Amino acid sequence: MIEHVRAGRPLVDCRLPQYVERGTIPGAVNIPHGEIVERMAELDAANPTVLFCNGPQCIATAQATEALLAAGWPAERLLYYRGGIHDWGTLGLP
Repeated sequence: MIEHVRAGRPLVDCRLPQYVERGTIPGAVNIPHGEIVERMAELDAANPTVLFCNGPQCIATAQATEALLAAGWPAERLLYYRGGIHDWGTLGLP
């Protein structure tokens, strides 16, 4: 995950805006899970994209992933940071 962020690769925060306002992973764009299919054009299918949300207790990323796959997004281009913002912050990362 850290290498993905450092390389500037696509990173999507699937949480609702009110949660993202409290902080997110540097370089992440916010596309709430309920809007992911409508906003697919904002994603780059040529590069692996990491999706994340609050952490293991949150289902937003799972819902976004399911929606993208059902809409035909290539599975090999989706990565799921299961630890989410919870683990990111717990590790003391910015």
